[in-house]
Amino acid sequence: MNIQEHSNLAIKEKIQTPKVCDYCVLPLNYKGAHFSLDEFGKRKCNFCMNHTEKCFKGKEALLNDIDLEKNEKIGIMVSGGKDGLFAWMTLCDLFGSENVIAFNYHKTGLVHPLAVQNIKNASKLLNSQVVIVEDKDFKERFKKNLKAFLKKPDPALVRVALCSGCRYGITGKLYEYANSKYNIKKFVSAASYLELAPFKNELLKEKGNGNSKYGLIKGLGENPAYNFDQNIEIILRDDNLTYKIKSNYTGVKSNFSNYKLIDFDDYFPNNPSYYEKEVKKRLNWNCPKNSWRFDCIIESFKDFFYYGLLGYTETDYKISEMIRYKLIDRNEGLKQIESVKYFV
Repeated sequence: MNIQEHSNLAIKEKIQTPKVCDYCVLPLNYKGAHFSLDEFGKRKCNFCMNHTEKCFKGKEALLNDIDLEKNEKIGIMVSGGKDGLFAWMTLCDLFGSENVIAFNYHKTGLVHPLAVQNIKNASKLLNSQVVIVEDKDFKERFKKNLKAFLKKPDPALVRVALCSGCRYGITGKLYEYANSKYNIKKFVSAASYLELAPFKNELLKEKGNGNSKYGLIKGLGENPAYNFDQNIEIILRDDNLTYKIKSNYTGVKSNFSNYKLIDFDDYFPNNPSYYEKEVKKRLNWNCPKNSWRFDCIIESFKDFFYYGLLGYTETDYKISEMIRYKLIDRNEGLKQIESVKYFV
């Protein structure tokens, strides 16, 4: 048996006897996951046991909630990925291209060129304006944080360190620029409910004895190399703006009192295959083979460290959620997990 045959057999055996939930593909060591045997003797994680279908408000509710007035424009956050571009396209269909402005937070030197081209293509084909707000300081801060992380690797600090300033860039810089230059006070976010990856917050909670904020502060204090320029303040500010993992949006609203944030996924179900088909057809969307979050180069670093330190990445939860929402079956989920590990 040659090396390739050995490799194929190993993958086949791993797929046949995975150390994961028997209903989704969540690993048994996934932080925050709990497993029980059901009446059929199968391992079932708490996410599968507690899963309830998200209810979507629909198109009419979106029109009513946005309530766009005459001559008012609405902003949409885009990164070059399919979710943001699909939402942009939908808003143009509903409100007219002239009333929708897309805003892109561009981390200079850390953005995949295909993502930039996707945004330009979409703007041209939709006949809708795009505004690119550059952050030229991000790359140097990332390099310093990467060096700090390598001195003391800690899975709880992967996101907060390597992504330092990104959350504020998306929800802060974009809003402030849109408000000051275009008087936009309503924004749409296309961040997906499929991509929550709850293990990241669970790691911080564990470090902080049940309190994620304490865990963050403790983690930063354990590594003095993070204490440069305004880096600590930037990381803490980002943590206050992480709205998806919390039960309400007070972090965002308390910082931007006149800022109305509309979550696109509250109104329409997220179907990655359908989104990809539509943006390819209408907007000439392109991506590398591994398309999820490809627009930000830092995602590759995060996947590498998460997989090396924990044995899984942010993708495991997304694929598990797709199985729970019956977007793919479990066998396809197992194949996709193996594909992600190949890229890592």
